[in-house]
Amino acid sequence: IAAGEAKNSHCTLPKAIHQVYIHILLFYIGGTLIIGLLVPSNNPLLQLNSGTAQSPFVIAIETAGIKPL
Repeated sequence: IAAGEAKNSHCTLPKAIHQVYIHILLFYIGGTLIIGLLVPSNNPLLQLNSGTAQSPFVIAIETAGIKPL
């Protein structure tokens, strides 16, 4: 519906779709890459010894010293 209301939908719609792909790559894949670099795979908090493992995102935030978490 919004594409039909745009002034030049043939140009703006493909541009918007392209930007969605860029955002997915940047936030999801880029974020996963950064977490993979910050948290080693042999971190004991990732192990299921106690029945539960922590999220790699939580481990990275705690390692960075961010207090609220």
